[in-house]
Amino acid sequence: MPALTRRTATLLPALLFPNASAEPRVELRDRAGALLGWTSSRPDGVREARDRLGRLLGAYHPRQNETRDRTGRLLYRGDALAALIVCHG
Repeated sequence: MPALTRRTATLLPALLFPNASAEPRVELRDRAGALLGWTSSRPDGVREARDRLGRLLGAYHPRQNETRDRTGRLLYRGDALAALIVCHG
């Protein structure tokens, strides 16, 4: 087994936990506690909205400050992922 060097020690957490730096999954629920959907971040920084079955509803691109639906159509300037989930749920 190769020796642990400073470089591999620095990269080890990123290799073991690739999504550790990404925003965790944020669930949206109704008043009764039923899951409506969730948002999560991709490694490139784009945040996605999914319905309760895991189907992609749309994505927010922070560099362009745009929310687009699953087909790529511009819906809103800014982050409107929660509205996508609520309206679709």
